[in-house]
Amino acid sequence: MEAFVADSSPDAWPNLIDSLLESKHYGERWARHWLDVARYADSGGYETDIYYRNAWRYRDYVVRSFNNDKPYDVFVQEQIAGDELWPDNLDLDPRQVYVVTDEKKRHLDTRIATGFYSLQPRVHESGLDAKRLAYETMTDWVDATASAFMGLTLGCARCHDHKFDPFTQQDYFALHAIFASAREVELPLWTSVEEADWRQNFPKILAVEEARTAYLLFQTQTSGQELAAVQRSRQQELLAAIGQAVVNLPKTAAQVGPEVAEYAALMQVPVANVLGRQHPALIRTVHLLERGVRYVQLVSNGWAAHSNNKERHEAQAKKTDQPIAGLISDLHQRGLLESTLLVWVGEFGRTPIRQGTNSRDHHPYGFSAWMAGGGIVGGKTIGATDDLGFNAIEDKVHVNDLHATILGLMGIDHEELEYLFDGRFRRLTDVSGKNNLAPRLVRG
Repeated sequence: MEAFVADSSPDAWPNLIDSLLESKHYGERWARHWLDVARYADSGGYETDIYYRNAWRYRDYVVRSFNNDKPYDVFVQEQIAGDELWPDNLDLDPRQVYVVTDEKKRHLDTRIATGFYSLQPRVHESGLDAKRLAYETMTDWVDATASAFMGLTLGCARCHDHKFDPFTQQDYFALHAIFASAREVELPLWTSVEEADWRQNFPKILAVEEARTAYLLFQTQTSGQELAAVQRSRQQELLAAIGQAVVNLPKTAAQVGPEVAEYAALMQVPVANVLGRQHPALIRTVHLLERGVRYVQLVSNGWAAHSNNKERHEAQAKKTDQPIAGLISDLHQRGLLESTLLVWVGEFGRTPIRQGTNSRDHHPYGFSAWMAGGGIVGGKTIGATDDLGFNAIEDKVHVNDLHATILGLMGIDHEELEYLFDGRFRRLTDVSGKNNLAPRLVRG
């Protein structure tokens, strides 16, 4: 303010405004308004006032959002569905010199944004009834979503149709259903290297516990006694040992890149409370693809039958035929089939001759794989076996050729793609992959 008063130039006022907007205190001040809307608190209230040890991470996310002038629609999307729209992890890449990329940091921030749903009031005794606790949690999520993002109080529609707004009780519980598969989880905020460093230093935590145990044992042994001078000296030594063991605990992981994970409290794992899934394995594949997950692997067990092949393979086919057709149909309806490559392969083929009385053995010399989507032409067959189905004799495709084809369909030159393995960079197709079928499969 003194600089503003002393500035006699015509730009004094806009300069003051710019300086205030650029100040980190701008976000700290205006974030308080949103944090009130988000029912932010550092503890749960009620008699036991449960402490939210990670709530501050959500608070800091809100402050950053204001200081970065984040668009409001993105701000809303991140808090409601950051885990759905920007799924990611902190896996390291040696090509990035073991530095977490800016994109991964950005996606991590959107996960922290879902900490909006970790701030509900908590009654300690609700933990005695798991179903009640889950219901109270979902009720808070629905009510908070409506009040914060829609400007509506929907709580009354929990028991009856809303008297003033066009929301029915059915609408209320439909919103409940959106959160039914969600749960609050703790997301570790470190890389695998930093986790390894924490594990390496874990004996220092044990040293604290050992020092405390020694002191408690001394207390037990001298309980009810007036301490002699030697005992008082020993007591101070034991207390000093506890203090020294605590001081020896590192505050951060070892620094690998320009940033380093700071431990929470006394070498506790740094985590954020965010939204996760009750049963991640049950998320439909097409939903994962809609969220931008780049690679999804589905495994159907039970095909490696060494007895009763006919009955067992017919049973497996009944389990998979309709789901496969449903997946292709879903992708087509959502406009994702052209940009999604489906590849169906098995562990091996089966011999055309009998193994034992009613089985056929593994056979790597002639078997089929199929592809769909990804811009390829449907109804095309490449390759053939001999009349017995024993050996491939026409347009033979090695597994490296198959990999080269898949990469080619994704627009990747397999001869340029390398990865670090056993101390040197290798190609997925090694020195093979010359029979790249991609040009023969794509349209046009």
